[in-house]
Amino acid sequence: MDVTQALSAIKQYVMLLFLIQKYPHIRMVPSQEIDAVLHAHTANIHQFEEDCQNLFSACLQHIPDFGIKEEAERLEWQLVFAQTQELFELNFGQGAMGNSPAACCEILLNYT
Repeated sequence: MDVTQALSAIKQYVMLLFLIQKYPHIRMVPSQEIDAVLHAHTANIHQFEEDCQNLFSACLQHIPDFGIKEEAERLEWQLVFAQTQELFELNFGQGAMGNSPAACCEILLNYT
């Protein structure tokens, strides 16, 4: 990932955080680029947890390996990714999520 791609991915990650805040009960599947930024953010777990509390008053939960087990889950993963793309377009315009493929994970707010 070059600098331009990294900046674009960071912008898309911020957009995803906005969508999670706006639609807290909707499941989200990020693109691979957004997921890479999420992993960088979680590398400093204390800052990540503090940011989540400030943004959501809850912890953001990253669930890996979503969409790779059985066919029914794969179809559900594709549907959730398509819905995430639709929310990006609805809120930020066509192509806002970029062209990166879906990451094999899911992001949820954990209110417990």
